Amino acid sequence: MRWRGFAPDLLLAGEERAPLLDALLAGLGVAFAVLGTWTSWPDARVQEWAIGLLAVLSGLALGVVRWRPGAVLLLESAALLLAAAVAPETAASLQVLLFIALGVYASHVTWRRLLAGYALCCLITAVTAMGAGSPVTYWWLPVLGTMVAAPAAIGAFFRVRRTAARREVELAEERARSDRLAERERIAREVHDIVAHHVGAMVLRAGAAEYAGAGGPAAEALADIRATGHQVLEDLRGLLTVLRAPGAELPVGDPEDVMRDAAARVAGAGLDVALEIAPEVAVAPLVARASAARIVQEGLTNVLKHAGPGAPARVRVAVTEHELTVEVRNEAGGAASPPRLPSSGQGIPGMRERAHALGGRLTAGPLPDGGWRLAAAFALPEAGPGWDCAVTRLAKGGPR
Repeated sequence: MRWRGFAPDLLLAGEERAPLLDALLAGLGVAFAVLGTWTSWPDARVQEWAIGLLAVLSGLALGVVRWRPGAVLLLESAALLLAAAVAPETAASLQVLLFIALGVYASHVTWRRLLAGYALCCLITAVTAMGAGSPVTYWWLPVLGTMVAAPAAIGAFFRVRRTAARREVELAEERARSDRLAERERIAREVHDIVAHHVGAMVLRAGAAEYAGAGGPAAEALADIRATGHQVLEDLRGLLTVLRAPGAELPVGDPEDVMRDAAARVAGAGLDVALEIAPEVAVAPLVARASAARIVQEGLTNVLKHAGPGAPARVRVAVTEHELTVEVRNEAGGAASPPRLPSSGQGIPGMRERAHALGGRLTAGPLPDGGWRLAAAFALPEAGPGWDCAVTRLAKGGPR
């Protein structure tokens, strides 16, 4: 934020306005100033009401010290000088209010402005002490400087801590945003692979029909389909070149094969895996199956990381009520002390973001027996004759 002059007049960015806290500061300030000075009011060189009013105003100023720390620091400095001139006995209590204002000021400003405020308070404190008749010795200046430095150091400490906490929050938000973008990018790349696969099949079939001897308008339509398909494939190839990072591995094959390969890979690492893929899964949309394959890969990897070799894992992929469901469950019983494998901590958030991006849902949590369950569901197209017939035929073992 920008400061205008010596006195900043705004709260720090992200700091909440707390009227109750401000009122409490004002009340405590007035109580401390009045109780600490009222016995000295009759001895003041001015009317009692005047020194009392000065004490009350000095205490009330703490109610706005979080809003205008620089202005309150100047006001407390002026009040202390005035009190030292007309009622020296009251200076000690108002000195404490000055130190409180300096601490709050230090928690709001830069180091350069903090040094200016520290120098001002040292000067005011020295003038007040000498006016009260305090003897000046060799150790007087170091002690005075240390006394004034204490509230400034406390305020600076809270400012550093608050800045560090704010940066941690910003970094966490940035990491979460980056993870969401990365997951969406991976989904986009897989969608492009799916489109390329089907467009390629369309082009091949159109070309086969054209070379089989189709003539007339049908031949022209087939030629146009083939040319348009080639153009789409070229455009997709260019987009994939931009989207794909070097070395990225994406499951461009059959999703069911990807799941089986993932199960075989972790089984080779010592995991006891049982994979069950319902026949109806094969007729689900490819984008849902590809996402299910991703979740199976990540889920089995997490089981291996956290449960260790020997742990039993059960994977079930099925279609229920027009949803593609994925469940990865592991029971307790793996290695007593599984090796600590590196983990980014973003596996489940990434899978959840993938599921939400596709209109699905994902849950993960521990089981009563000490295991873990990961479950996801992806919505499938509305029920229709084609869908029902395909599922029924496949479930009975017939052709799709």
